[in-house]
Amino acid sequence: LEGQNGRWADSDYRLQADGNTAGEIALMIYALVAALAAYATGNQGMVPFLLLYAAAFGTVAGMELAQTLAPRRKRKTGHHQERKCRSRF
Repeated sequence: LEGQNGRWADSDYRLQADGNTAGEIALMIYALVAALAAYATGNQGMVPFLLLYAAAFGTVAGMELAQTLAPRRKRKTGHHQERKCRSRF
């Protein structure tokens, strides 16, 4: 990001959704199903850990999707304009 007007959505390094995103979503669903199964079979001690896994996988998948779907501004071609700096003194 450059300057105060730089945006992460314009970065070449932002995440792009790929096969890993589908895997993260699948693992999130798997962890949620496992948490339900653990609760139903009386293994309530496992539920918080499985929900933590589901939250982590969901967060990563959500960030990948958010960065992929964020609009990207077109880059200006040509020379950069110089900005005049104002003195605070």
